[in-house]
Parts: sequence; structure tokens; C-alpha cells
Amino acid sequence: MQSKLEYRNNRLKHNKITFNQQPIMGFIQEWFGFNGWKELSARGSIVATIFYRVFFAVGLGVAIIAYSFISGGEDPSLLYIAIVGIVWFLIYQFLINLIFVNGSRYS
Repeated sequence: MQSKLEYRNNRLKHNKITFNQQPIMGFIQEWFGFNGWKELSARGSIVATIFYRVFFAVGLGVAIIAYSFISGGEDPSLLYIAIVGIVWFLIYQFLINLIFVNGSRYS
């Protein structure tokens, strides 16, 4: 026969309420991290993943051409190309995370 303590512990073990606790992301990781790509890979198709990557490359090219045009048609230096690339990357990561992680469509 079980003691009262064993019986209570056994009941608590089976009646335990568990919560799905996901780690809380920081602001930068939430909006500019790679979680959008993880969600896209998990939920989206391969064609969608390829489309978003091609769109990133095309957008990067457009951003560099636009910067060159705005700066007077001169060829931008490597430093400015890198800055434009980083800014475009952050904007693109924000959009991907907005669509696949923080948007209401997938919540």
C-alpha cells in the first residue's frame, strides 16, 4: 500500500500542467535575427525559399544601383557598397521576420 506522500506525488506527476515556454528573444534577435528563415524553411516550400533568396539578391543589386544613381553616377567605393549591403540586409531581415515570425498570419 502506498503512503499518502507517495500517492500525492504520483497524482501530482500525472496532473502536472505544463506550458510551452519558448525562450524570449531580445528586440534585435526578434526583428533582425534568422528566425524568419527558420520559419520559412519549416513551413514554406523550397520554391518559396529560393524566391526569397533571389529577391534578396535582386534587391541588393537595386539598392547598390540606386545608391550609385543618387550619388551622381560615380562608382561607389567598396566601403559604401558594404554599408548599402548591410542596410539592405537589415531591412530584408526585418521584412522576413515581420512576415514569418511577428506577423499575424502565422501567429
